[in-house]
Amino acid sequence: MNTVLPGILVVVAFYPFAPPDWQKALSTDVDKSWLALAVAMLVVLIAGALVSALNGEFYKIYEGRTAWPKSLSDWAITRQQHRVDRLYRQANAEREANPQRYDELWYQLRIYPINAKTGDVYATRPTLLGNILAGYEDYPYDRYGMDSVFYWPRLWMVVGHSSLRSDHPRRDAHAQVIANHAEQSFG
Repeated sequence: MNTVLPGILVVVAFYPFAPPDWQKALSTDVDKSWLALAVAMLVVLIAGALVSALNGEFYKIYEGRTAWPKSLSDWAITRQQHRVDRLYRQANAEREANPQRYDELWYQLRIYPINAKTGDVYATRPTLLGNILAGYEDYPYDRYGMDSVFYWPRLWMVVGHSSLRSDHPRRDAHAQVIANHAEQSFG
């Protein structure tokens, strides 16, 4: 399923750009064109394998870590910082007037990385997903002096709680939703 579904999505996305001969071969009677159907299935499998193999690279692009031209990256980081500044202004305006709205605004601000020295929230990556993951990765270092990318796989093996099992239904639910959205965006 991890190969077939992405392959089908890629083939469907690029089908309108296929040469007319290929489109005609794929839309004829199945009984007469079993070879065309076999080729189409092979293309789906190859496209799916390629998307699955490059899955990590797609995440890096979607996070804003690689393949972003400097000018585009700087523009997008500035745009994310403007969002942070706007949320700060709205939160300060709603502090006394509407505490529920204030809490919601701070919920949105908490997903960004926090400057360890000043305690201010700021944008470090050009995409929202990149800022969310940067915040998750920076927090343990700022708070406990531990690099989460290095220590988490080791802590995972030592802790052994049932809530940390990889098949636990609530494990990383928020991060999984974001990762699925990123995969669908590039699928």
